[in-house]
Amino acid sequence: MARGEDDPGNDGHRARMRRRLAEGGAEGFLDHELLEYLLALVTPRRDTKPLAKQLIAEFGSLAAVLSAEPARLAGVQGLGETGIAAIKFVQAAAVR
Repeated sequence: MARGEDDPGNDGHRARMRRRLAEGGAEGFLDHELLEYLLALVTPRRDTKPLAKQLIAEFGSLAAVLSAEPARLAGVQGLGETGIAAIKFVQAAAVR
């Protein structure tokens, strides 16, 4: 069985995050949690919390991660092309 977001090995973490968002909105989330879930959408079989925390530590804030140049993001170990694209799509949507 492939591990998915509701897999017992993942303790339903992503399902709980979805419920938290639906019930309370984004205000109840820390910046790294928002980034963690975004990255989880494009890397479903991996714990993305460490990468989200690493990105915020390296760039200084969620806003700085979203606005970072793709070349700088590409220098972060563990962040691939799909993750970079997801970050840049969110930035484009937020700006628009």
